[in-house]
Amino acid sequence: MRRIFMWGAVASALAAAYMMHRRGEPLFKIARTTVFHPFGALKTEVKQLAA
Repeated sequence: MRRIFMWGAVASALAAAYMMHRRGEPLFKIARTTVFHPFGALKTEVKQLAA
């Protein structure tokens, strides 16, 4: 179960980082956001994409 959670966090962080990079966010902000809140970062990016 831990392994699934860890890989889910990694996948969501990578997806959020990619979306933030395409939007032109600075690298430090991308790293800080995705490392500390990978699922929240993905949720925020998907919300902004839909709006």
